[in-house]
Amino acid sequence: MSYARWSSDDWKSDVYVYQATNGQFYCHVACSRYVFPQEMPPLDWSSPERLQETYEQRQRILEQKRVVPINGPYDGRDFVTKTRREMVQILKMLRAAGYHVPEHAIQALEEEIAEGWP
Repeated sequence: MSYARWSSDDWKSDVYVYQATNGQFYCHVACSRYVFPQEMPPLDWSSPERLQETYEQRQRILEQKRVVPINGPYDGRDFVTKTRREMVQILKMLRAAGYHVPEHAIQALEEEIAEGWP
């Protein structure tokens, strides 16, 4: 199960975070990120036509992206932990270092910790 992918938060995520089949938690940190000419509009689910329009808008924006180096202290690093708590600490450290870590990734891990998962 992944907590964050590169495409999370409209392609802003600098981390890919997941739990592997061996039970460990992995975080891969990007070396570069996308820069878009404008914000991605949300998908409009009000009708099939609006959904198609907003999807196509997003695709046009995605095609215009630039790729720039992050130049952070953890570019390209991989982190492996045995517990969710350790992974939350790493994600907060990465966020403090300037990486975009989706809030939903931290929240999901913290919710699982609160439910008693190791």
